[in-house]
Amino acid sequence: MNLAGATLHRINLIGADLNGATLAGAELHGANLTNAQCVGTDFTGAHLTGACLEAWNIDETTILKDIDCQYVFLKAEPDAQGNRERRPHNPDKIFQPGDFEKFFKEMLDTVQILIRQGIHPQVFRDTLAQLMADYHLPDDAVQGYERKGEDMLVTVAVPPGTNKGKFEQDFDELQALKLEAARARGLLEGERKRADDLKAIMLSLGPAASNVTVTTTAMTHSNNPNISAADGSFVNTGNNLQGNVINLGEISGQVSLHYGQDADKILQTLESLQSYAQTFPETEKEAVQVHLEDLTHDLQQFKKPSPARLKTRLMGLLRIAVALGTGIATATDFANNVLELADKLAVPIEVLEPQLREFKAIHPNFDWQPPDNSELEHK
Repeated sequence: MNLAGATLHRINLIGADLNGATLAGAELHGANLTNAQCVGTDFTGAHLTGACLEAWNIDETTILKDIDCQYVFLKAEPDAQGNRERRPHNPDKIFQPGDFEKFFKEMLDTVQILIRQGIHPQVFRDTLAQLMADYHLPDDAVQGYERKGEDMLVTVAVPPGTNKGKFEQDFDELQALKLEAARARGLLEGERKRADDLKAIMLSLGPAASNVTVTTTAMTHSNNPNISAADGSFVNTGNNLQGNVINLGEISGQVSLHYGQDADKILQTLESLQSYAQTFPETEKEAVQVHLEDLTHDLQQFKKPSPARLKTRLMGLLRIAVALGTGIATATDFANNVLELADKLAVPIEVLEPQLREFKAIHPNFDWQPPDNSELEHK
């Protein structure tokens, strides 16, 4: 499409397919290019003052040289205050020669991440800090934050050529792991507070409380090392989730009842998973601890846990193994132990196949081999 030099004042080009078109020198004053597709389009010397460029699609092949433009709008419809997101923001300022190209080319080298339902401040800071370190981004890489109702839009500058899809995927996965660990810490803090309240009540009873025992489960963590479990044994919890060790002896009776001769192997495998997790980064280590605690909680119940519940726990452990990538030598051993645990807990391996395939793609030497005719592939 050759529209070089065409007079197109205030033309409506909403959603127009202009990919590869030539608009060099075109008069586009006040044109509406909302959602227009402009990949590979040549705008050399075009006149764009007052144009609306909301969500137009450009990339590094779009030519924006020598644009004649004083200002543009990034919204087609004004908000309640009459704002159409003018650029430059200051109504008394206009683009100087070269500013238009610089402004939009810089926008191409950013990633915008929409965080729904608000953010957990500490988790967000930790996630962003780790991602910036992983991608070697400078301290000023975060370009801005914008509230969208209950959501938050974060704009991060990235080097040219960065795989933006992977960047956002890495952010989402890392934040999910950190949120999971944060929720676990929050739950544990709640347990500690509850235990402290119970201690205060007992102390207020004086001698009448001498024969009272605070009962809890193997999953309870408290600052009080003398809170007993339901079977009378004591729980060694430490002061926080990090570094805690699950006391598997407390669930051995129920595991034996539910799984018979496989009980010892199940307990050994849980110990191995816990041991391998100590070699993981803190975020992944905490996430493993959460899943193992949930799993042991399920296993100690009087009723045998459902395969669906166990599947959820095992899938979570495999997702952590996938998230580790190739940098952790023990990741394959960890995944093999999850497979062993699935076998002993009678969880069908095929329900874990999506996670297993992801892990296999990262670790070709992983022992698991995908079936030739998977039921999942035919669903």
